[in-house]
Amino acid sequence: LKYAFQIAMYEARKINTAYLNGVSLHFGNKLRMFLNILLKKNERIKTVKEEMKKKGSTEMEVSAAVKDIIEQCNKF
Repeated sequence: LKYAFQIAMYEARKINTAYLNGVSLHFGNKLRMFLNILLKKNERIKTVKEEMKKKGSTEMEVSAAVKDIIEQCNKF
């Protein structure tokens, strides 16, 4: 091929751009997923719901407790 080097450089630039775009688009979501797993968000919510329902708490109280857990996790 006559212009193989230029073609290879162009393709490398396209690959690099696609990679950087993917990282920048998905970084926040992946970080949030990692923090939710690290902080055991879903397990904490489930435990609080079960305990509060056993105590006879209202749905509004349960929702407030769940919202508090979510806010704590979002602070990070």
